[in-house]
Amino acid sequence: VGELPAPANFIDTHIHRQLTEMGIPASGGMGDGEFLRRATLDIAGRIPTLEETKAFLADTTPDKRTKAIDRLLASTGYADYFAGKWAGILRNKIGDGTDWVTRDTHAFHAWIRTSLNENKPFDQFASELVLAGGKAIDNPAVSWYRVVQDNKERMENLSQVFLGIRMQCAQCHHHPYEKWSQDDYYGFAAFLSNVGRKPGEQPDEEIIFHKRGNATMQNPNTQTVLKPKPLGADPLDLPVSEDPREALAAWMTAPENPWFAKMVVNRYWKHFFSLG
Repeated sequence: VGELPAPANFIDTHIHRQLTEMGIPASGGMGDGEFLRRATLDIAGRIPTLEETKAFLADTTPDKRTKAIDRLLASTGYADYFAGKWAGILRNKIGDGTDWVTRDTHAFHAWIRTSLNENKPFDQFASELVLAGGKAIDNPAVSWYRVVQDNKERMENLSQVFLGIRMQCAQCHHHPYEKWSQDDYYGFAAFLSNVGRKPGEQPDEEIIFHKRGNATMQNPNTQTVLKPKPLGADPLDLPVSEDPREALAAWMTAPENPWFAKMVVNRYWKHFFSLG
């Protein structure tokens, strides 16, 4: 495949090995102007300014591209651009245009943007969303629970957004070519079975809270009552005083979870290279 460029990081090492095994030549390099334009568009959603371009082209240091990437990732432009992407993934929307929806929508978007701007660890970001409780004015992540109101739908959304797993089909049947059964579906949904909603003090205000009790979900076909069960693992015996979402968030973001980190990488790979 010809001579490959020196790897700049461990990702290049894997890519070079794949190219060699498949006999595919590496793409050619690009000039500094093209690099800055593509990097700025991909990271900050805009073209570079004239001043940025002049400074970058005049820079003769060997690591100027790495520095440019770091500068763009640390900019508010990155937070602005990717907050819009994550807001779409997490189904943040204006909805019917009522005051509370508009207020909560803007607060949820601001929470996502602030999380990105502060470089919040992604496992912390996901955990805060899963464990969100109280009022949206105090905890904007609660807005997700107001938009996605059915507990089974919440489970489906969480599994697809944070694990890259589609669970929808398993609700009705165990497809012979799918891994997940109905018991997997309802056992996983049981983690959210104790999420409660009640009116707040202000008009249209809603409070999300943990309802004490046994967290279970019934398989409607077999009538089996299922305990909270992580995907691919055994059911959990949780005390009634414990919010089962704590166990869900801990399992979901654990280093040994085979899906969480892979999903995050795949989403960003899709953004930068157009194909997951």
